[in-house]
Amino acid sequence: MVIDFKPDCAGRLYQRGEHPRLLISPGDIAKLRRACRAGWCRKVFHGLRLKTAPLIDMVLDHADVTALVGNPKGLRNGGMQVTSSLDDIAMVGLLDGNQRALDAARAVLVSGPANHDINGNVAFGYDLMHPLLSAGERGKFIGWAVNHIDHCLALAESTYLQSAGNNTPMTYRLDAL
Repeated sequence: MVIDFKPDCAGRLYQRGEHPRLLISPGDIAKLRRACRAGWCRKVFHGLRLKTAPLIDMVLDHADVTALVGNPKGLRNGGMQVTSSLDDIAMVGLLDGNQRALDAARAVLVSGPANHDINGNVAFGYDLMHPLLSAGERGKFIGWAVNHIDHCLALAESTYLQSAGNNTPMTYRLDAL
């Protein structure tokens, strides 16, 4: 199998000021917003609001979001719950027009703790929030991502490509890309 990758394939999107989304396009947001007003989607979205409300409060009420998110014992202080739900927080913010949720997502993305993984939830949260972030805010997140990638590469240096089983954790850790 040959993958035909063109290095500047997203260049036109960037020229128009659009982030090359992987899962949801700007047009999808409007469709989802309409869908969440009725039926099963309304019920699911209500559950998402209930799930994220205490996490939004936790972020906005915390004096030091970097410490909250970067704490290796995040299960005790909620930091791990926040990062594991960042995509949900951003989704509630976007679909409801919930400024508190958007502010909480932004605060986490710019906190940039060097000692915390960037999992798929954080990466997708960034993807959703990208159009709402300033260039400086995006730069802070990118710095976090680069630090995370460097850290993962250093950890894997002695075992990467030694056997297929050793490579598996690397594929998870490169979500930041």
